[in-house]
Parts: sequence; structure tokens; C-alpha cells
Amino acid sequence: MKTFQIDQRPRRNRQTASIRSMVRETRLHPSDFILPLFLVDGQEKQVPIESMPGCFRLSPDLVVKECREAHQLEIPAVALFP
Repeated sequence: MKTFQIDQRPRRNRQTASIRSMVRETRLHPSDFILPLFLVDGQEKQVPIESMPGCFRLSPDLVVKECREAHQLEIPAVALFP
């Protein structure tokens, strides 16, 4: 077993960019997310989803507004659930 002195620091995990990206701390950015959107027929409809408090089924016109807001927040994708 190899031992290190206190003043030595192994740099093996920092040799290449790909290894550094694997061992670095976890960071989350809006670009890492996909926004799920649930659809309902109609206009200006926002129907609560009972099993998911705080989530709503939205009519297509409201989905477009949500997509614009997601784009402004740098969320790159949405998943539509009819």
C-alpha cells in the first residue's frame, strides 16, 4: 500500500479534463433539467393535479407561456404529457 506524506497530494484525478469532470463536485444548472408539462384541452385552463400538489394540467396557450419562461431560465427542453 502506497502512503503519502502530509505535504504530498496525489494529482492522478486531475490529469485530463474528462477525469476532472468525473471526479468534481456535483453541480446543477438549469441546462441540466427537463421541464415536464401536462396538457389539457381548451383555452386559459389550469387544472390542478390532485396526486401532485403544486402541479397543473395546462391548456396549449398556457403551455406556450410556460415554455417561454423555461427558455428565459435556460431550461433547454420540455416533456409534454397529454
